[in-house]
Amino acid sequence: MSGRREAWARTFDELDFFAARLTVHGSRALAANTALANYLRAANIVLHELDDNAPLRLRLAQFPQLSFVRVAMPAIRMEWPRDSQSVDRAAIIVILGGRMSIRTDGVVLAREPGLYYVPPGTEPLWIDVLDTDNEVLYISLPAGLVADIPAAAQSDCVPPLDPSLIAPILAFTTGLFAVDPEQAAHTAPLRLIAEEVTRSLVRMISGDAPDSRDPYARAIELITVEYHSQALRTAEIARRLGVAPRTLQAEFTRRGETVSGIVRGVRVREARALRLANPALSMAEVAHATGFGSESALFRALRD
Repeated sequence: MSGRREAWARTFDELDFFAARLTVHGSRALAANTALANYLRAANIVLHELDDNAPLRLRLAQFPQLSFVRVAMPAIRMEWPRDSQSVDRAAIIVILGGRMSIRTDGVVLAREPGLYYVPPGTEPLWIDVLDTDNEVLYISLPAGLVADIPAAAQSDCVPPLDPSLIAPILAFTTGLFAVDPEQAAHTAPLRLIAEEVTRSLVRMISGDAPDSRDPYARAIELITVEYHSQALRTAEIARRLGVAPRTLQAEFTRRGETVSGIVRGVRVREARALRLANPALSMAEVAHATGFGSESALFRALRD
């Protein structure tokens, strides 16, 4: 195993970006393939009834907390337990070839031709891959990435999506799988594009339904979910909401508040709750977990 793959096998989130192509035949070969077994364990996915005579071909592009996987596979049953490891995860499934049946007691948004969005939840999910030759794009994403996009139940009148709208997204993922991590010195711009592609897919599947709430309400929801991110500043929140930073700040100003003040207040509240629930944690650990970044920043906020 190469040094790069060994690093990936140890952990996914330590790497800024990783891409790989993997092929296995049968359950025994899958268990012996350390890289693939580690990916499935990290993604909390279980494969059942894998034919020993049929190949499972996988192309992976992985950012911290965001992964794109394109899989060519035979008939198989997949399970997503949705336990504590993945309760704050969501998934997008795009059927590129073959037939699949998705079963869960939870919410699944569907849109023809063959697009599914599984919002965060606790209900297990089963995917039965029905044909002998199937291909699927599977995107695993953190709930916070789409926290501002409503995932309300769909009506039956959502029209099929024009395939030409999906084509550029599929072209992007094809290029993503071809990126050589050793040559990709600066992956931050690539990740931003990948995040926007993911958000666009969620909007497409949900029927392009706009969020009728004002930017203030949407911003408060986003801050409540992602207070731990040190990148959560006015410009980033505005970008995620699709509004200008000046417009967002004006929404807070007319309520006698500031974006930074609300972010700091939520972080202080969560820091106090975390410290109370886990007294053994150091102040540095509490500061890091709640988005302050340093003890001094946390102490200043607590004094204010």
